[in-house]
Amino acid sequence: MLIAALLAAFAFGACAGSFLGVVIYRMPRNLSIVMPPSRCGACGTQLAARDNIPILGWLLLRGRCRHCGTAIPMSCLYMELAVALLSALLVWAVIRLPALHSAWIYAAASSSGEPSIAFWLPQLAAMSVLLLLLWLLIAEVLIDWSHLMIPDELTKGLQAVAIPLAVLAGTNLFWPWSPIIESAVVLSLQTVFSVNVSFNADPQYWFRSWDVMNGWIGTPTKAAWTLGLVTAGALGLIALSLPLARRIYGRLKESWEERDHLAMAKGAWWFIGCTVLWTVPAIIFIATRDPGSFTNPYNTGLLLAYALTQAILGSLLGWWLPWTVGLVGTMAFKRNAMGYGDVKLFCGLGAFLGPVGTVVAFMFATIVGTLVGIPARLMGGGREMPFGPSLAVGAVLAVALGPWLAPLVLGRLLG
Repeated sequence: MLIAALLAAFAFGACAGSFLGVVIYRMPRNLSIVMPPSRCGACGTQLAARDNIPILGWLLLRGRCRHCGTAIPMSCLYMELAVALLSALLVWAVIRLPALHSAWIYAAASSSGEPSIAFWLPQLAAMSVLLLLLWLLIAEVLIDWSHLMIPDELTKGLQAVAIPLAVLAGTNLFWPWSPIIESAVVLSLQTVFSVNVSFNADPQYWFRSWDVMNGWIGTPTKAAWTLGLVTAGALGLIALSLPLARRIYGRLKESWEERDHLAMAKGAWWFIGCTVLWTVPAIIFIATRDPGSFTNPYNTGLLLAYALTQAILGSLLGWWLPWTVGLVGTMAFKRNAMGYGDVKLFCGLGAFLGPVGTVVAFMFATIVGTLVGIPARLMGGGREMPFGPSLAVGAVLAVALGPWLAPLVLGRLLG
């Protein structure tokens, strides 16, 4: 079954690679990715179905057009092979390393008493979601690397579905909250507002509290209110920061036009709308849970509520990290310090990482950007290096290393 799954992933990946090649070429040029159908770039003849088979079609044609004999770029073959291999690797990881996906779906399936469902359902959900995310990231990375831009069609589409898909993937459960992070949050609030702040910031304890007499007590109402207030505060600050962003970016030497400011505002409001769209049902779902069900740490409803909360908080932090770096960096260096496409990409990825994983991914991205970007810029004659590929690599590393690195890092931090 493993071999069959890998072969299927390779085949689907090759097809995805063929389509991604079209997306990567046409989308930055504002061309339709559907029409016209694939054709020879030299003679314009539409490719026959047998010539359009991924990998095999190129090999059978020996890399040349059947009609005019013009060479077909090797990049087409490389793209199909690379995406096929990466897709097979991802499927292998999901099957062989169950820590890489949906703990809460396993719990739900196990409670149904169906071992087959408990084994296959979470794997199928994780495979489907993570494959789509992989293919999306490949397109975004290659477009950003070549054109220094990430199309809104990709980033806004990801934002619209990131929260529910992240819950299916379950990857936002890897990096748990820790007392170190909680202390940092409390200290930050005390510094900003100059008041003594004392509260439990760990989202896990929004759903349950410990009573000396009764043990664990479910607190769905408290969790719903807390999630709503945190989300409203974070989104409200985004809206309030737009005039500041307009002022900061309006002072750049490469002066922004009015359409640039409008595009920034539309992007921010799109993210706010997408977040509200999924946060409201999440709050209703949490608020209507039976308090007694939240006393069981393995309850399906509790795990689902926690996964939703992690996705929402991760998405919010995924916006605020690059957004803040962009505002502060632009103001300090008098040049654009962070592409807006990076902000729109990372907030979508944040849903798959959770709040702690988002911070880890951003740290990884910074390291990758430094190690790769500086040499690449020097060898490229000072060419501007995009940060989007580094963000994508950082997110992949945070997901891939999360189950093993999180206990190691937190264990050392906490002694």
